[in-house]
Amino acid sequence: MKKHIYILAIFTGLLIARENNIIEQRSIIDDQTMFRTGDYGLACQNSLGSYDPNLNDYIYSPTIDIPAGTEVSVDFLVKGSLLDSDEFPNVDYWGMQISPDGGDSWYYVSNPYGDTTGTFPNYVYTDAPE
Repeated sequence: MKKHIYILAIFTGLLIARENNIIEQRSIIDDQTMFRTGDYGLACQNSLGSYDPNLNDYIYSPTIDIPAGTEVSVDFLVKGSLLDSDEFPNVDYWGMQISPDGGDSWYYVSNPYGDTTGTFPNYVYTDAPE
């Protein structure tokens, strides 16, 4: 029982310290650049810094050869808010697609080979909260 009381006291103390700015609150920023080829930024927006409903923007990279293996990872940062009040699937969305055959066919990254059995669903994202 004493162990639970001590843990509760520590968590309570940390919570009070954070709310009263006794403990510094910091954002963790991943500034690891070992695997990046440069610092790039891209904005898909209109002149007001927002987006137009039904806006279609595409980004195509050069072909990236991926060696044979069991896992591939991709990292990207997304920021923004779509705020579409319609009901899904009649909403604006964003997603990421890849082509396993040099651009002849395109599939969502959640289903990289276009499986039609329903084993791998095609995910899209309806928001990018800040």
